[in-house]
Amino acid sequence: MPCVVERLIGPITGFIVLVGLGACSETSPQRSPQQRETAKTTPEPEPEPEPEPRRFATGPLRLMPAVSLLPSFDWETYASITNNLNPEWPWLREQSGTADSRFGFNFVVGANLSWRIDPRAPSDASLRIDRDADGSLADEQPIALGEAFVETTFEHSGMTLPVAVRLAEVRGEPALELRREHYRDGRVTLADSSVAFRIQATMGSFAKQGSVLFDLNGDGVFDDGPLSDELFAGDSPASYVSLGERHWSFEIDERGDALTLALRDDVDGPRPSIAPGAPAPEFKFNADNGQAALSDLRGSPVILEFFASGCGFSREAGDELATMAPGLEAAGVALLSISTEASAAEERSFADSVGKRWPVVVGPNAERISQLYRVIATPTLVLIDKRGVITGRGSWHELREEIESQI
Repeated sequence: MPCVVERLIGPITGFIVLVGLGACSETSPQRSPQQRETAKTTPEPEPEPEPEPRRFATGPLRLMPAVSLLPSFDWETYASITNNLNPEWPWLREQSGTADSRFGFNFVVGANLSWRIDPRAPSDASLRIDRDADGSLADEQPIALGEAFVETTFEHSGMTLPVAVRLAEVRGEPALELRREHYRDGRVTLADSSVAFRIQATMGSFAKQGSVLFDLNGDGVFDDGPLSDELFAGDSPASYVSLGERHWSFEIDERGDALTLALRDDVDGPRPSIAPGAPAPEFKFNADNGQAALSDLRGSPVILEFFASGCGFSREAGDELATMAPGLEAAGVALLSISTEASAAEERSFADSVGKRWPVVVGPNAERISQLYRVIATPTLVLIDKRGVITGRGSWHELREEIESQI
C-alpha cells in the first residue's frame, strides 16, 4: 500500500446507446388473425445469462498528472530511518555524493528504491536513482533536475513506464516531486448497467497496489478524493462494487490490461459512506479487557490511525502521535491504530517500537477494517466525534494541526 495520497479528477467520454427508435402514429397497423394469435402465444425470449466472470479490456497506459512529494534527508537522518525499517529492502549501504547531497527512498512504492539529489542548487541539481536495487548509486546515471518536470522512463512490473520528476522544497529543504501514477480506462457493460471505469496504480503495480474508479453517478468525472464513493481498493478480496441491482467483486490484471468482475451473493448492499457527517462504520476489535466495538467509545472523540510498518511516513506519524498521546488521552480522546499489513507479529513489534500504548489492531480483522474505511495509502487518519460521526479523514500532515487542537 503506498505511503502517499494522490488526487486526480479527469473527464471521460460519454456514450449514448439508442435501444429503440421507431415511428409513432395515432393508429396501429392492421394484423391478420394469425398474426394476432402468434403475438399472444409466443413467449418473450429469456435474456441470455451473462457469462461469469466477466472480463472488460482497458485502453492504453497513460501517466496521471497527480504528483507525489518525497522529502529528502541528510545522510545521518536517512540512515537512522532506514536502519529501523525492513533490512531486506535495498537501502543504500554507504554515504556518497558531497556534503550537500540529500537522500530519500520510496521512489518505487513497495520496492522502496532509494535516491540522491546533488548538489542542492536548483540550477544544476541532479538525481540518481538506485534502479537496479543493489544498494549503491555509483553505477547510476544522473538525471538533470530543474523547476520544470523532466520526463524519463523506468523499468518496473515488467513494463517500461513513463515518469516525470522535478526539484521541489519541503520546509526549506530539497525534495522531489514525482509523477509516477499510471492509469487505463475502460467500460463495464452489463444487462442492467453500463459504467465507465479507470484502473490506476503507482509505477504500474496494478494487481498488487492498484485502485479502481467507477463513474457511478454517470457525470463523466472520476472522483478519486479520499472520501469518494467511486474509489475502490483493487488489491483486497473484500472489495466489491454495486452495479444496477447486483454486487460484484473485481480483479485487476497484472498489467492493468483488463478488469474481471464476478457476482457476489454474500453482501446485502452498497458500501457505507465515509464522507464527513456520516456515521462511522461499525467494527469490532480486541482490547485489553476483551472484545470491544467502535460504538463502545461513543461519548469520546476517536482518532483511527491506519499504518504500515514498511512505510517511513507511518513511523513519522506514529512517533508524533505517541508524543501527543498523553495530552490527547487527558483530553478524553480515544486512540486506535489499525495495521494495513498482513504480518501481525511484525506490525505489533513496529507499534511497540514507536511507543503505541493504546489498542492496536493487526491481522485479518485489521485488513477488514482498512477495507471498510477505504484505506489505500498510509498513514491515513480518521477523526470521529463524540456522537460517532466522521468529521475528517486524511494524511498525518493534513490533520496534524486539527489533532493538536484537541489537546
